[in-house]
Amino acid sequence: MTCYGFCLFRSQAAGYFALNSLFRQGDHLKLIEHLDLGGDSAIIFQGDYDHVQRYLLNLRHGDLKRTSLVKDLSESLVKCYFSLEFNPPGKHLLIIESDFVGDLFVWSNEFVQLGALPVEFRFPKYSGSQGLVILTSDVTEPFQETYRKAKSERIKITAIQNIAPGLASFLDIQKS
Repeated sequence: MTCYGFCLFRSQAAGYFALNSLFRQGDHLKLIEHLDLGGDSAIIFQGDYDHVQRYLLNLRHGDLKRTSLVKDLSESLVKCYFSLEFNPPGKHLLIIESDFVGDLFVWSNEFVQLGALPVEFRFPKYSGSQGLVILTSDVTEPFQETYRKAKSERIKITAIQNIAPGLASFLDIQKS
């Protein structure tokens, strides 16, 4: 089973140390992206679940701020992250914010698995700023339990119901 791993490191050097370890894994793990976040760094990588989990367990934990992994990551979410695919805004929006790209993928994937569509995925590289994912749907019922769960885990998440036509146009224009 393909799995994505996400790591946030306390320094640039720790990130490069982890990259060196990742590249020693041969064909078992594939680097998707290395992010320079000012003083911190992050990596996104892919492999089968066992290899991803083993790699995460063997990292120098003093260098790590956070890690996460996602099984069955939505292809449309990955394409949105790389600005390759977008969806027009529907009736409702869900906005997830975090300074850790892993949180954005974990929680937005939960909502996409329930039927939400990714509109926009922004993660500022070269700074420690917050990133965000904007998701859309024409219904709200399937998302309420996951929304409450995200809130209980202190995820910054905002629901905007019945968006104004001007906001929909604004989001569509931003992508062109």
